[in-house]
Amino acid sequence: MDDLTILYYTANIFEPSGERIRQHLQAEAREIPIISVSQKPMIFGGNIWVGEIGISKYNIYKQIYTGVQAVKTKYVACCEDDVLYNYDHFKYRPKQGIFAYDCNMWFAEPEEFWRRPQIHERSGMFGCIVETQTLYDEMKKRFDKYPQPDPKNYDWGEPQSPVEYFMGDYPLIVFCHDTSTKKKRLLEKHKRNSLPEDHIQSVELYGDIQTFWSVYI
Repeated sequence: MDDLTILYYTANIFEPSGERIRQHLQAEAREIPIISVSQKPMIFGGNIWVGEIGISKYNIYKQIYTGVQAVKTKYVACCEDDVLYNYDHFKYRPKQGIFAYDCNMWFAEPEEFWRRPQIHERSGMFGCIVETQTLYDEMKKRFDKYPQPDPKNYDWGEPQSPVEYFMGDYPLIVFCHDTSTKKKRLLEKHKRNSLPEDHIQSVELYGDIQTFWSVYI
């Protein structure tokens, strides 16, 4: 797999769990190159240290923009510090100019795995695979327009046009954790709308939730 780079970005607040998740990612990546963009220096792939710029949607995309400029492969996969990935996820290739999002995901909490209702296709930047040039062009457009944060006049959500969604063979696992309180509040809203079949105790590849949680958290 020589046409894709993993672009990993972190604010370095999810530790020591983040280190265990990085070890998992490095094992799953196998031969895939990794570029990491972090707010604290770290040894993980080719590291770019941006300093402690703070936690915000703007800065998440600033780290993505910084990292994508160092990617040399045709495709890039965005990876976040509180998500478990599997090698098969990285096999997907979108069409030209398309942002592709992996919809196969489960959220992990201490007592269970759960997911959003499977009525609509949903994902996030953590599940994005896209041509490197397409991601670079989108980030450049945003930062040319907003070189400084302007919370009243920008929307820093995932690129939505054009997009496609896919279901990886194995799920991504997204941790619900207290160090990401805003994400946790948003997920609690989705959890209230979930169905009984969206709550399980064991996931293929990862086993039962109690053992799984103890390994990573």
